[in-house]
Amino acid sequence: MKKLLSLLLLAFLVPMTVHADEIIIGNGSRSGNVSPFNNSQRYSWNEQVYPASSFSSACVINSISFWNATMPDPFMGTASVTCNILNIYMGVKESATYSSTSDWTPESELTLVYSHNNVVIGGDNTGWQEFVLDVPFNYTAEENLVIVVAKKAQMSSSMVRFKYDQVSNTCLYRQNNSKQAYMNHPGTATGTRSNNRARLKLNVTPY
Repeated sequence: MKKLLSLLLLAFLVPMTVHADEIIIGNGSRSGNVSPFNNSQRYSWNEQVYPASSFSSACVINSISFWNATMPDPFMGTASVTCNILNIYMGVKESATYSSTSDWTPESELTLVYSHNNVVIGGDNTGWQEFVLDVPFNYTAEENLVIVVAKKAQMSSSMVRFKYDQVSNTCLYRQNNSKQAYMNHPGTATGTRSNNRARLKLNVTPY
């Protein structure tokens, strides 16, 4: 009896191990340069919304990955883009789509979860390209998840492509090749809606 009590006490004293899970949203085979990165222009702000129904419970998001589908450039060799600044924000949205070309998620409702310099995207390593968040995002799964990718790049390359699914009006972006302000929150400016929502993999810790 004493041995049993000791084992039970030990079980309470040993910290519980919380296992991270993997969630994949989308399985599209098409690829393009609109989402999640606007690679045909140097400066861009790109928002995408993913359904809360993809999550079985509230969780902490530790990292996100997008499927790199870049093909080697026949003239230049490896196609890639170096982002001088790459910022990723997260937030939530009641609607599962963008209702207009200015339906941006308010800046005050976004959390900067990743900010790095000289990040290379694309290249020959096709498959999931992961971004480990500097600030893990606490997601309650009560509203739809918004992921914003904002970048300043050394150059543009339409050859750098990522796989996407076609879901009506789930992407909203703004891009420009010469004005750095286009990597900042658009405010009330208009953008472009797209049906191209990037395939997404998340590493999460449920709670």
